[in-house]
Amino acid sequence: MAKTETEMVKINLRLPKSLLDEVDELYEERGYPNRSEALRDAIRTWTDPPVRLSEEFEELLREGSEQKERGEYTTLGELE
Repeated sequence: MAKTETEMVKINLRLPKSLLDEVDELYEERGYPNRSEALRDAIRTWTDPPVRLSEEFEELLREGSEQKERGEYTTLGELE
């Protein structure tokens, strides 16, 4: 559901320089007029993703993260 934007609010945001460099390299290539619009679109996608994961899949991701934190995982390189 698209939200109507009425008022813009300026925020301060700290990013690693390497990440900002990537944004600067890509925003025009992806059709954005400026860095701010690219970041606004990224935030819109994050807050209202076009595809939602099922609750079952989200639970599997949580379980996988917990297993990784406990050291209970195998890398692909180890499987070869």
